[in-house]
Amino acid sequence: MKKKNKNTKPAILAPPLKPPLSTLSTLPKLSLLALLLIIFIVYMITLHPSTGAGDTGEFVTVANYLGVHHPPGYPLYSILGHLFILIAGLLPGTGHEAVVINFSSAIYALATLGLFACLLHRHGIRPLLNLAITGVLAFSPLFWSYATVAEVFQLNNLLCMLLLVLTEKVLSNKQIQLPTILSGAFVGGLALSHHHTAVLLVIPCFIAVTLKIGAIFKQQPKLLFLAMFVFFLGLTPYALLPLHSSGIPLIYWGDQSTLEGFFHHFFRGEYGTWQLLAQGEATVTTPRLKQVYLFFYEFSRATLFLGVPLLLFLFIAGKRLKEHITPFITLLMISFLFYFSIFTLLSNNNLSHPVYYDLNLRFWILPQLLLFLIIPTLIQLTKRLPAIPLKFEKYFLLLPAIALALHFNECNQKSAPDYAGLYQATLERLPQNALVLSSGDVENNNFRYIQYVKNVRRDVVIIDRGTLYKSWSKSYVSKHFPSVTLPATTMGYAGLAQEYTLLELLKANSRNFPIFLSPMSHFEQVKKVEESVRAWAHLVAFGPLLQVIPLSVWNSNKLLTITTLASAFQFFDRLDEKYPITYTRKLSWDYAMADQYNQIKLSLCIEALNFLLANPPPDTALARKIITTSEHVIASFPTPPIDYHKMVAGALSILSPRDKPTIAKFLFHAKKYLNEGDPQAIDYPSYQKVYQHYNSL
Repeated sequence: MKKKNKNTKPAILAPPLKPPLSTLSTLPKLSLLALLLIIFIVYMITLHPSTGAGDTGEFVTVANYLGVHHPPGYPLYSILGHLFILIAGLLPGTGHEAVVINFSSAIYALATLGLFACLLHRHGIRPLLNLAITGVLAFSPLFWSYATVAEVFQLNNLLCMLLLVLTEKVLSNKQIQLPTILSGAFVGGLALSHHHTAVLLVIPCFIAVTLKIGAIFKQQPKLLFLAMFVFFLGLTPYALLPLHSSGIPLIYWGDQSTLEGFFHHFFRGEYGTWQLLAQGEATVTTPRLKQVYLFFYEFSRATLFLGVPLLLFLFIAGKRLKEHITPFITLLMISFLFYFSIFTLLSNNNLSHPVYYDLNLRFWILPQLLLFLIIPTLIQLTKRLPAIPLKFEKYFLLLPAIALALHFNECNQKSAPDYAGLYQATLERLPQNALVLSSGDVENNNFRYIQYVKNVRRDVVIIDRGTLYKSWSKSYVSKHFPSVTLPATTMGYAGLAQEYTLLELLKANSRNFPIFLSPMSHFEQVKKVEESVRAWAHLVAFGPLLQVIPLSVWNSNKLLTITTLASAFQFFDRLDEKYPITYTRKLSWDYAMADQYNQIKLSLCIEALNFLLANPPPDTALARKIITTSEHVIASFPTPPIDYHKMVAGALSILSPRDKPTIAKFLFHAKKYLNEGDPQAIDYPSYQKVYQHYNSL
């Protein structure tokens, strides 16, 4: 027997031995391309035509200007988005519109699906089953929804899937190729330069590769340093942040011109580095077990309710599988457990709130993707799938068709609310050189898109009120809006040391601007401020959709008239016609927007009723309008607020009901108010008196 030469170095550049896996050359490429073409057509049919809720307006605007996103910055997304815009600009009829960035998400999603299918094929999943699984993933609610709108998650999926492909090549080959190692290191760096959750996959992949080739790095440390250099090379997109921040660009968030400011932004200091939401936003955290339940419920929906039963089957068959599990499948399982457990521990969301539930959902796309890989590869090891006759295998292709039919309405972004159109209509109604103090992602991001990308009403000064609490806001406002007076460096939240209040800011600028204020419902102090503001502000814009309502509608009864109230109702009717706010699921961002929009209309009904009760003789036509509007609005409330019952009862009493059905309706609502309302309220005795009168009839 020959002795091994201890001085012999492992062959790094030797060609790999053929693994005991299916190779890409045997993949039916035409079938895969046909499937991807079908998916592409569906994505184009359901592509969002403009900007939506959340951060989409910001992502489109930053891509146009190569500015700075909210933490952690997403520089790679900005660079690639800008390239898409430059390429689109060369084509007739395209350019800077949001649809270009929405289209980029579809491209990232298709590339992810192609790599996903290749991984399944390499692990022995037969072609028709492979196509069926890939199709179900493509038409699953989460994956599909984020493939047709400007968001960062499909690019994150693509980079993570590419990292898995490269890691699988390292783990499955007996001899290692240097280009594969360096490519994996570079992609890992790129993934981290895009989205921080990628670290929850990069770490397990790094450990797996180190266990595989650690001896090589030990014998040849230069290779380790080379891999580390290439990894940090992948992080270079972050150089965009200090380069652009130093000039305080128009599309700007935070100050990354200093090392401290850069790391504050990189580590999401403003939101809390080790949590999803900032301290002030996270009021109630959903219990961890409920988060787990909700994740697997969403995964069940994604897999047509087959995923969880298959997981239970695999759990039962665990002993049989143990000796057949490959290192890569082990990596997939560890990566899922690592990602999901860490994210669940750090998530401080209140998942009973629609917006926060929608926020949490997007971070479940990657663990869902891992489970889509884990389940078929493990089932393949049980040797159960090969027992399925080939003639029956074609019926699995019905599954993507079922997923497409089930989820089409939910994922069809083409019919999503036209937020951009709504905000453009709002801007066009504002007086010349107005000042808008907006709040919330939907308002701020859509306004920025309309102003800076579509170039509409650049004379209007729009300042995100939330940024005024940041130390960098003064330098930004001073450079781009020098006519705006900031009384001090920053504004303060309730309960914290304040340098200036919202009211002081409004008073400092009231002589120079017609001011429009969008209230932040999170803070009680703002409601008090608005009462002071109403005395002198030209207009007050209420709610997340920033509807422009005449001040007289919301002011004292002396300024209210039947005409202004009727015009306000007509304004809402026109908006309902032109910009219908629809939703298909209760726990979604659009539902939350529709809910708050309806709250605005309900407030209008209450104000109108107060006017009618205080100004006899009442207008019966307006009373009927109050009833029909409030009943339409309240249909979306699971539990109607007590003020609703008070309002309907008051409006019905104005109509002096005589027929039995109307009297019964009045008694129902009046009784609800009298049982649950505040007996100390000024108008409570009058409701008691009217109730007793009609109850005796």
